Amino acid sequence: MPSWAPLALTSVTAALLALPVTPALYELWKRGDATPLPTSRHDGRIANFADVLRSRLEPLRPQLERCRSQRELLRTCIDGMDVLLVGCNSQDFDFDPRVIEGIDAVMFSQDALIPAERVVEADVYSDGALPSPKSKAPSE
Repeated sequence: MPSWAPLALTSVTAALLALPVTPALYELWKRGDATPLPTSRHDGRIANFADVLRSRLEPLRPQLERCRSQRELLRTCIDGMDVLLVGCNSQDFDFDPRVIEGIDAVMFSQDALIPAERVVEADVYSDGALPSPKSKAPSE
């Protein structure tokens, strides 16, 4: 038996043991992405969520004003988020599912009222009030 065999066996065993931890050792040495993972800034409080949504939609304000003056709808995109700008009042816009399909946010130029029978899976921003619909008592 050659004298280099135990050395070769030890070397191969050490290499096979080091192979799985090599990426971790390299990351420890280089520290390429040692920053914390991004988390949501609204921390579950609706006021903070609203502030973040408002700041994200702020660049669209000139387009929203143009939609208000022309009383039209405009579908646009900002930072990978599809936004529907609504220039008409909420009585003229009834949240038709075909219109808001694929929309991440709906931005109203004035008060917005979501009909009670509609389910809106997008964030809703209103330049005015966002009242809740009055519940109607069943007729007897």
